[in-house]
Amino acid sequence: MSNLVWLIMKYGKIKHLWKTGEKVMLENLKFINLRGCESLKKFPDVSGTPNIEGLDLSNCNYSVGSLKKLVKLDMTTCNNLKRLPSMLQLKSMKTLGLLRNEFLKRLPKFSPCMVSLSMLEIKYCNKIEEVPSSINYLSNLKELYIASCEKLKCLPSMLEMESLEALILSNCSSVKKIPDFSPCMVKLSKLVISDCHKIEEVSSSINHLSNLKILDLSDSYELQDLPYMPDIRSLETLLLRNCHFKTIPMLPPCIDPSDVDMTGCYMLERVPTWMNTP
Repeated sequence: MSNLVWLIMKYGKIKHLWKTGEKVMLENLKFINLRGCESLKKFPDVSGTPNIEGLDLSNCNYSVGSLKKLVKLDMTTCNNLKRLPSMLQLKSMKTLGLLRNEFLKRLPKFSPCMVSLSMLEIKYCNKIEEVPSSINYLSNLKELYIASCEKLKCLPSMLEMESLEALILSNCSSVKKIPDFSPCMVKLSKLVISDCHKIEEVSSSINHLSNLKILDLSDSYELQDLPYMPDIRSLETLLLRNCHFKTIPMLPPCIDPSDVDMTGCYMLERVPTWMNTP
């Protein structure tokens, strides 16, 4: 057993991976796959497996701790998961997925040591109300996806994530305000804030996203106007579908009107000629 590298027990009926209180020493173990082990009550003591890199606990019911060498953690459809550690300190982790955890009420804080995390997904976590400001400690995060979290209300007042390239906030119907953007966020090229029906305003700090290429604000029903965006010079696509603008917002100077999609903006009092261009 001491040479074991992979442990795969998918869809098993186990309640415990090993005996309660037993400390198993598997120093060469790198991957554990317990996908679909719905009877698993608690994740075991893994302090004897210090070199774990991959952990698949999707469709399980458990509570997970801190693993210093863990690279990927998939926590999809953990139906009875109600809490995570108050702080995550997973310094080697590169991807973290929290999907369809319907009873998870609170996101953990993120430690400044989590400099390896490059992708974070939070989807269909319907009881989460807040994203902690410590998310700004994820200094190398490149992709952030937050979707279909219907009770989510609070985001950090400012995002200061200098490596972020894509931010997707979709179908979060209780969010009223999007964060301000720090001047350090020059790498962000894709910003999607769609189906967030209560968003009322986009801050002028969006001008700090000087390399933004795609901006999607579709289905933002309460959004009445956009700030002037003279400092965004790379915008290629602007999607404003089904917004309730009464007048055409001032477009960024860099974008051709043919690259603006205002399909379904039926509240417009005057339709400009460029909207009728095939």
